[in-house]
Amino acid sequence: MENYEFRGKRKDDKEWVYGDLVTMRKNRGFIHPKANKFKHEASLSKGNMVLHEVIPETVGQYTELKDKNGKEIYEGDIVKQEYSAGPYGRNGEEYWEGYHLGVVRITATEGACMRNPYRFDEIEDTVYKINQYKNVVGYRTEIIGNIHENPELLEVDND
Repeated sequence: MENYEFRGKRKDDKEWVYGDLVTMRKNRGFIHPKANKFKHEASLSKGNMVLHEVIPETVGQYTELKDKNGKEIYEGDIVKQEYSAGPYGRNGEEYWEGYHLGVVRITATEGACMRNPYRFDEIEDTVYKINQYKNVVGYRTEIIGNIHENPELLEVDND
C-alpha cells in the first residue's frame, strides 16, 4: 500500500478527521489532517503543526479501495458485499446469490478483508456466520456504516 492515510474520531468534538497518523502510544493517538481533505483542513499556526487527538479505538487505515458508490473504504467500516455464483452442481442448475456483511480489517496476509462475516443466502433464505476471511472487492461492496457509530448493523437474527 502506498497511501497510508488514516481516520479517527476527534476526542474534543467527536467529528471524523482524516490524514496522517502521527503517533499511537500510551492510549493516545494524534492525526495531522491533510490540506483540503473532507471538511477538516491542515494549517500551520506560527510554525506549529495542527494535530487532533483522536479516540484510539476509532483509528482505521484507508484500504486504497472505494465502494461501488465511490466512497473510500477504511478499517472499521461495515460493508455489504454482493456475491453470486453458478451454475454448478450435477445438473448445472444450482446458484448462490446473496451478500456478506462484516467489518473491514487490513491484515498482513489477507489485505483488506472481512473476518468471519455473516453470509446472507437469498436463494435459500438463510443467514449464518462463516469462519474465514472474505476479501473486500470494491465494485461489489457498499459501505453501510461503521463499527464505532453503527454496531447494531451487525446484530443479526439467525432464527
